Amino acid sequence: MGDAEKVTILNGTGPGSTPQEPLALVATMSDTERSALESDGRSGLASAADPDTTSTEIRYVFYRIYAEDGAIPSKTPVTSSDPFLGHIRVRSVPPPRTAKTVKFSIAKVENIKHGESISLFLTPYSKSPVDDADKDIILNRTGTGPGSTPQEPLALVAKMSDSERSALDSDGRSGLASATEPDTISPEIQYVYYLLYGTNYEMASKVAFDPEEPSLGRIRADSVAPPHSPTSIKRCISRVEGNPAIAYADFFADTSCDTPLKEEDITILCTDGPGLSPNEPMAIVLRPLITNRKYLIKNRASDIFCGECEAIQVLGVGRHTRYLW
Repeated sequence: MGDAEKVTILNGTGPGSTPQEPLALVATMSDTERSALESDGRSGLASAADPDTTSTEIRYVFYRIYAEDGAIPSKTPVTSSDPFLGHIRVRSVPPPRTAKTVKFSIAKVENIKHGESISLFLTPYSKSPVDDADKDIILNRTGTGPGSTPQEPLALVAKMSDSERSALDSDGRSGLASATEPDTISPEIQYVYYLLYGTNYEMASKVAFDPEEPSLGRIRADSVAPPHSPTSIKRCISRVEGNPAIAYADFFADTSCDTPLKEEDITILCTDGPGLSPNEPMAIVLRPLITNRKYLIKNRASDIFCGECEAIQVLGVGRHTRYLW
Protein backbone atom coordinates (compact mmCIF):
# COMPACT_ATOMS: atom_id res chain seq x y z
CA MET A 1 0.00 0.00 0.00
CA GLY A 2 1.34 3.43 -0.88
CA ASP A 3 2.33 5.89 1.85
CA ALA A 4 -0.15 8.50 0.58
CA GLU A 5 -3.23 6.29 0.70
CA LYS A 6 -5.74 7.40 3.32
CA VAL A 7 -9.27 6.69 2.11
CA THR A 8 -9.71 3.41 3.97
CA ILE A 9 -7.27 3.98 6.82
CA LEU A 10 -8.52 5.23 10.21
CA ASN A 11 -12.05 5.89 9.01
CA GLY A 12 -13.58 4.11 12.00
CA THR A 13 -14.54 0.94 10.14
CA GLY A 14 -11.51 0.25 7.96
CA PRO A 15 -8.49 -2.02 8.44
CA GLY A 16 -6.95 -1.79 11.89
CA SER A 17 -10.15 -0.65 13.57
CA THR A 18 -10.62 -3.87 15.58
CA PRO A 19 -8.28 -6.27 17.45
CA GLN A 20 -9.55 -9.07 15.21
CA GLU A 21 -8.46 -7.27 12.01
CA PRO A 22 -5.24 -5.39 12.82
CA LEU A 23 -2.89 -3.82 10.32
CA ALA A 24 0.37 -5.63 9.61
CA LEU A 25 3.76 -3.95 9.28
CA VAL A 26 6.74 -5.91 7.92
CA ALA A 27 10.21 -4.48 8.60
CA THR A 28 13.43 -5.45 6.84
CA MET A 29 16.27 -5.69 9.39
CA SER A 30 19.46 -7.52 10.26
CA ASP A 31 19.65 -10.39 12.72
CA THR A 32 21.22 -8.15 15.36
CA GLU A 33 18.46 -5.57 14.99
CA ARG A 34 15.89 -8.36 15.20
CA SER A 35 17.49 -9.76 18.36
CA ALA A 36 17.64 -6.36 20.00
CA LEU A 37 13.90 -5.88 19.51
CA GLU A 38 12.92 -9.39 20.43
CA SER A 39 12.82 -10.12 24.14
CA ASP A 40 11.47 -13.68 23.87
CA GLY A 41 10.31 -14.29 20.34
CA ARG A 42 10.01 -18.06 20.51
CA SER A 43 7.69 -18.24 23.52
CA GLY A 44 5.84 -15.12 22.45
CA LEU A 45 5.07 -16.54 19.04
CA ALA A 46 3.70 -19.82 20.23
CA SER A 47 2.54 -19.74 23.84
CA ALA A 48 -0.98 -19.36 25.14
CA ALA A 49 -2.11 -18.60 28.69
CA ASP A 50 -2.50 -22.33 29.24
CA PRO A 51 -0.19 -24.44 27.03
CA ASP A 52 -2.55 -27.41 27.19
CA THR A 53 -5.56 -25.55 25.80
CA THR A 54 -6.37 -23.56 22.70
CA SER A 55 -8.01 -20.17 23.19
CA THR A 56 -11.03 -19.46 21.00
CA GLU A 57 -9.80 -15.88 20.61
CA ILE A 58 -6.33 -16.78 19.33
CA ARG A 59 -5.84 -18.53 16.01
CA TYR A 60 -2.96 -20.95 15.63
CA VAL A 61 -1.17 -22.79 12.86
CA PHE A 62 -0.67 -26.41 13.88
CA TYR A 63 2.06 -28.49 12.28
CA ARG A 64 4.29 -31.53 12.49
CA ILE A 65 7.90 -31.22 11.45
CA TYR A 66 9.97 -34.05 10.01
CA ALA A 67 13.41 -35.00 8.82
CA GLU A 68 13.39 -37.52 5.99
CA ASP A 69 13.69 -40.34 8.54
CA GLY A 70 10.80 -39.33 10.77
CA ALA A 71 9.25 -36.80 13.11
CA ILE A 72 11.19 -34.23 15.14
CA PRO A 73 10.01 -33.01 18.56
CA SER A 74 8.64 -29.47 18.30
CA LYS A 75 9.97 -26.60 20.37
CA THR A 76 6.37 -25.39 20.74
CA PRO A 77 4.38 -28.55 21.57
CA VAL A 78 0.65 -28.18 22.07
CA THR A 79 0.60 -30.82 24.82
CA SER A 80 3.21 -32.86 26.64
CA SER A 81 1.53 -36.07 25.47
CA ASP A 82 2.39 -35.34 21.83
CA PRO A 83 5.78 -33.62 21.62
CA PHE A 84 5.75 -33.70 17.81
CA LEU A 85 2.66 -31.50 17.33
CA GLY A 86 3.73 -27.85 17.30
CA HIS A 87 1.87 -24.56 16.93
CA ILE A 88 2.48 -20.86 16.35
CA ARG A 89 0.08 -17.95 16.31
CA VAL A 90 -1.35 -17.10 12.93
CA ARG A 91 -0.43 -13.47 13.55
CA SER A 92 3.24 -14.37 13.77
CA VAL A 93 3.26 -15.15 10.03
CA PRO A 94 3.85 -11.96 8.01
CA PRO A 95 1.95 -11.12 4.84
CA PRO A 96 1.78 -12.10 2.10
CA ARG A 97 0.91 -15.42 3.73
CA THR A 98 2.23 -17.81 1.12
CA ALA A 99 3.51 -21.30 1.70
CA LYS A 100 7.03 -19.85 1.73
CA THR A 101 6.38 -17.35 4.52
CA VAL A 102 4.65 -20.05 6.59
CA LYS A 103 7.68 -22.32 6.16
CA PHE A 104 10.18 -19.64 7.13
CA SER A 105 8.13 -18.51 10.14
CA ILE A 106 7.98 -22.06 11.49
CA ALA A 107 11.65 -22.69 10.63
CA LYS A 108 12.68 -19.71 12.77
CA VAL A 109 10.65 -20.89 15.75
CA GLU A 110 11.96 -24.45 15.40
CA ASN A 111 15.58 -23.29 14.92
CA ILE A 112 15.92 -24.88 11.49
CA LYS A 113 18.68 -22.95 9.75
CA HIS A 114 17.82 -23.58 6.11
CA GLY A 115 14.17 -22.74 5.52
CA GLU A 116 14.62 -23.15 1.78
CA SER A 117 15.32 -26.87 2.35
CA ILE A 118 11.82 -27.43 3.76
CA SER A 119 8.93 -28.91 1.80
CA LEU A 120 5.44 -27.99 3.00
CA PHE A 121 2.59 -30.51 2.79
CA LEU A 122 -0.99 -29.50 3.54
CA THR A 123 -1.47 -32.64 5.68
CA PRO A 124 0.81 -35.43 6.93
CA TYR A 125 -0.95 -37.66 4.38
CA SER A 126 -0.42 -35.47 1.31
CA LYS A 127 1.38 -37.04 -1.64
CA SER A 128 3.15 -33.90 -2.85
CA PRO A 129 4.27 -30.56 -1.36
CA VAL A 130 2.67 -27.22 -2.21
CA ASP A 131 4.40 -24.57 -4.26
CA ASP A 132 6.10 -21.76 -2.36
CA ALA A 133 3.83 -19.18 -3.97
CA ASP A 134 0.56 -20.88 -2.99
CA LYS A 135 -1.52 -18.79 -0.61
CA ASP A 136 -5.22 -19.31 -1.30
CA ILE A 137 -5.53 -22.24 1.09
CA ILE A 138 -2.91 -21.25 3.65
CA LEU A 139 -4.13 -19.34 6.73
CA ASN A 140 -7.36 -18.18 5.11
CA ARG A 141 -9.66 -15.68 6.77
CA THR A 142 -12.31 -18.27 7.60
CA GLY A 143 -9.96 -20.11 9.96
CA THR A 144 -10.85 -23.46 8.41
CA GLY A 145 -7.89 -24.11 6.13
CA PRO A 146 -5.04 -26.62 6.45
CA GLY A 147 -3.23 -26.37 9.77
CA SER A 148 -6.15 -24.69 11.53
CA THR A 149 -6.79 -27.60 13.93
CA PRO A 150 -4.54 -30.05 15.83
CA GLN A 151 -6.33 -32.91 14.06
CA GLU A 152 -5.30 -31.65 10.60
CA PRO A 153 -1.86 -30.08 10.99
CA LEU A 154 0.49 -28.98 8.26
CA ALA A 155 3.54 -31.18 7.65
CA LEU A 156 7.00 -29.77 7.02
CA VAL A 157 9.82 -32.02 5.83
CA ALA A 158 13.34 -30.61 6.19
CA LYS A 159 16.49 -31.93 4.56
CA MET A 160 19.31 -31.81 7.08
CA SER A 161 22.58 -33.43 8.07
CA ASP A 162 22.86 -36.04 10.82
CA SER A 163 24.40 -33.47 13.16
CA GLU A 164 21.59 -30.99 12.53
CA ARG A 165 19.06 -33.79 13.06
CA SER A 166 20.64 -34.78 16.37
CA ALA A 167 20.71 -31.19 17.59
CA LEU A 168 16.96 -30.83 17.02
CA ASP A 169 16.00 -34.28 18.28
CA SER A 170 15.71 -34.27 22.08
CA ASP A 171 14.33 -37.80 22.45
CA GLY A 172 12.92 -38.75 19.09
CA ARG A 173 13.51 -42.49 19.26
CA SER A 174 11.41 -43.19 22.36
CA GLY A 175 8.83 -40.59 21.44
CA LEU A 176 8.22 -42.11 18.03
CA ALA A 177 7.45 -45.55 19.34
CA SER A 178 6.19 -45.32 22.90
CA ALA A 179 2.62 -45.13 24.17
CA THR A 180 1.42 -43.94 27.55
CA GLU A 181 1.44 -47.54 28.74
CA PRO A 182 3.86 -49.77 26.79
CA ASP A 183 1.72 -52.89 27.23
CA THR A 184 -1.55 -51.31 26.11
CA ILE A 185 -2.88 -49.76 22.92
CA SER A 186 -4.12 -46.19 23.16
CA PRO A 187 -7.31 -45.65 21.09
CA GLU A 188 -6.13 -42.12 20.27
CA ILE A 189 -2.85 -43.16 18.65
CA GLN A 190 -2.64 -44.95 15.32
CA TYR A 191 0.36 -47.23 14.91
CA VAL A 192 2.12 -49.04 12.09
CA TYR A 193 3.05 -52.56 13.19
CA TYR A 194 5.85 -54.64 11.74
CA LEU A 195 7.81 -57.86 12.24
CA LEU A 196 11.61 -57.90 11.90
CA TYR A 197 13.43 -60.77 10.21
CA GLY A 198 16.94 -61.72 9.21
CA THR A 199 17.36 -64.02 6.22
CA ASN A 200 15.91 -67.10 7.92
CA TYR A 201 15.09 -65.99 11.45
CA GLU A 202 13.18 -63.52 13.59
CA MET A 203 14.95 -60.49 15.01
CA ALA A 204 14.06 -58.80 18.28
CA SER A 205 12.64 -55.29 17.94
CA LYS A 206 14.03 -52.55 20.19
CA VAL A 207 10.49 -51.19 20.52
CA ALA A 208 8.71 -54.50 21.17
CA PHE A 209 5.64 -53.97 23.35
CA ASP A 210 4.44 -57.57 23.80
CA PRO A 211 6.73 -59.98 25.74
CA GLU A 212 5.23 -62.86 23.75
CA GLU A 213 6.15 -61.20 20.43
CA PRO A 214 9.74 -59.89 20.72
CA SER A 215 10.04 -59.28 16.95
CA LEU A 216 6.83 -57.23 16.76
CA GLY A 217 7.52 -53.51 16.79
CA ARG A 218 5.44 -50.43 16.15
CA ILE A 219 5.83 -46.75 15.35
CA ARG A 220 3.27 -43.98 15.43
CA ALA A 221 1.75 -43.65 11.98
CA ASP A 222 2.03 -39.86 12.13
CA SER A 223 5.78 -40.14 12.78
CA VAL A 224 6.46 -41.13 9.14
CA ALA A 225 7.50 -38.24 6.92
CA PRO A 226 5.36 -37.54 3.87
CA PRO A 227 5.01 -38.56 1.14
CA HIS A 228 4.33 -42.01 2.58
CA SER A 229 6.06 -44.86 0.78
CA PRO A 230 7.95 -48.04 1.65
CA THR A 231 11.14 -45.95 1.63
CA SER A 232 9.88 -43.34 4.09
CA ILE A 233 8.46 -46.00 6.42
CA LYS A 234 11.70 -48.01 6.38
CA ARG A 235 13.75 -44.88 7.08
CA CYS A 236 11.60 -44.12 10.10
CA ILE A 237 11.77 -47.68 11.43
CA SER A 238 15.50 -47.75 10.77
CA ARG A 239 16.02 -44.73 13.01
CA VAL A 240 13.74 -46.07 15.75
CA GLU A 241 15.46 -49.46 15.71
CA GLY A 242 18.96 -47.94 15.44
CA ASN A 243 19.76 -50.21 12.48
CA PRO A 244 20.71 -48.51 9.18
CA ALA A 245 20.36 -51.78 7.25
CA ILE A 246 16.57 -51.65 7.72
CA ALA A 247 16.36 -48.66 5.37
CA TYR A 248 17.47 -50.99 2.55
CA ALA A 249 15.59 -54.14 3.60
CA ASP A 250 12.81 -55.90 1.69
CA PHE A 251 9.41 -54.69 2.84
CA PHE A 252 6.24 -56.81 2.65
CA ALA A 253 2.64 -55.74 3.23
CA ASP A 254 2.18 -58.77 5.49
CA THR A 255 3.80 -62.13 6.19
CA SER A 256 1.74 -63.94 3.54
CA CYS A 257 3.09 -61.83 0.64
CA ASP A 258 5.56 -63.32 -1.84
CA THR A 259 7.00 -60.12 -3.28
CA PRO A 260 8.19 -56.90 -1.59
CA LEU A 261 6.20 -53.70 -1.88
CA LYS A 262 7.03 -51.24 -4.62
CA GLU A 263 7.09 -47.50 -4.03
CA GLU A 264 3.60 -46.97 -5.42
CA ASP A 265 2.05 -49.89 -3.55
CA ILE A 266 1.44 -48.38 -0.11
CA THR A 267 -0.79 -45.91 1.67
CA ILE A 268 -0.72 -45.67 5.46
CA LEU A 269 -2.86 -43.58 7.80
CA CYS A 270 -6.04 -44.83 6.17
CA THR A 271 -8.57 -47.30 7.52
CA ASP A 272 -7.61 -50.10 5.12
CA GLY A 273 -3.85 -49.57 4.92
CA PRO A 274 -1.30 -52.32 5.69
CA GLY A 275 0.26 -52.75 9.10
CA LEU A 276 -2.46 -50.97 11.06
CA SER A 277 -3.22 -53.98 13.27
CA PRO A 278 -0.84 -56.02 15.48
CA ASN A 279 -2.61 -59.08 14.10
CA GLU A 280 -1.64 -58.20 10.52
CA PRO A 281 1.75 -56.51 10.73
CA MET A 282 4.03 -55.63 7.84
CA ALA A 283 7.23 -57.66 7.48
CA ILE A 284 10.77 -56.33 7.13
CA VAL A 285 13.38 -58.82 5.92
CA LEU A 286 17.03 -57.77 6.01
CA ARG A 287 19.04 -58.78 3.00
CA PRO A 288 21.50 -61.66 3.49
CA LEU A 289 25.12 -61.44 4.50
CA ILE A 290 27.66 -62.44 1.86
CA THR A 291 30.41 -64.36 3.68
CA ASN A 292 33.99 -65.42 2.87
CA ARG A 293 33.96 -64.50 -0.78
CA LYS A 294 35.07 -61.89 -3.24
CA TYR A 295 32.57 -59.19 -4.12
CA LEU A 296 31.94 -56.48 -6.66
CA ILE A 297 30.64 -52.93 -6.39
CA LYS A 298 28.83 -52.18 -9.60
CA ASN A 299 27.86 -48.98 -11.28
CA ARG A 300 26.75 -48.14 -14.78
CA ALA A 301 30.25 -47.36 -15.96
CA SER A 302 32.21 -50.42 -14.84
CA ASP A 303 32.60 -53.34 -12.46
CA ILE A 304 35.18 -52.56 -9.77
CA PHE A 305 36.92 -55.44 -8.00
CA CYS A 306 37.27 -54.68 -4.29
CA GLY A 307 38.92 -57.75 -2.74
CA GLU A 308 37.84 -60.23 -0.08
CA CYS A 309 35.98 -59.92 3.21
CA GLU A 310 34.59 -62.11 5.96
CA ALA A 311 31.05 -60.73 5.83
CA ILE A 312 29.19 -57.82 4.31
CA GLN A 313 25.58 -56.66 4.56
CA VAL A 314 24.03 -55.76 1.23
CA LEU A 315 22.20 -52.45 1.67
CA GLY A 316 20.96 -51.50 -1.76
CA VAL A 317 20.83 -52.30 -5.44
CA GLY A 318 20.71 -50.18 -8.54
CA ARG A 319 23.14 -47.65 -9.83
CA HIS A 320 25.27 -47.84 -6.69
CA THR A 321 25.25 -50.86 -4.37
CA ARG A 322 26.15 -50.17 -0.74
CA TYR A 323 27.54 -52.52 1.89
CA LEU A 324 27.84 -52.60 5.68
CA TRP A 325 30.98 -54.22 7.09
